[in-house]
Amino acid sequence: MSLDAMPDASGTFHFDDVPAGDYTVGMFAMPGSPSAPAVHATVVPNQRTSVTLVLPTKTVDVAIHVTGADCTMFMLARPGDGSARLDPDATVQVAQCDKGVAEISAVAPGPYRGCVGIKCVPLTVADAPAKQTLELAFPP
Repeated sequence: MSLDAMPDASGTFHFDDVPAGDYTVGMFAMPGSPSAPAVHATVVPNQRTSVTLVLPTKTVDVAIHVTGADCTMFMLARPGDGSARLDPDATVQVAQCDKGVAEISAVAPGPYRGCVGIKCVPLTVADAPAKQTLELAFPP
């Protein structure tokens, strides 16, 4: 099930009449805006369930130089197995490539997967410097 909501001025959002069960709650940020990691929630019948999404306090800008793959679109995804394209909950940001380079703003430091098409390789964004260049080589 996929539900969409826009937060109010205080950042609060809600969903009504959600069936009981386990859910992953996440957010999609506008390009150049930080994204909060998804959280898991269990909805119990006739009870209110609250989750808190926490935006990172520190972000950096990265330029990713891609080799070994035809880069037209680049996806930065949370760690995991497989393709981010097949796991939309894992996708953090998407950027078009220009001559093999993807530029992404407002990335929280930490581990990620860099994905081109269905190929993904691990990468780490450091907490400094504020502007970083990463070389990402895809195996043949």
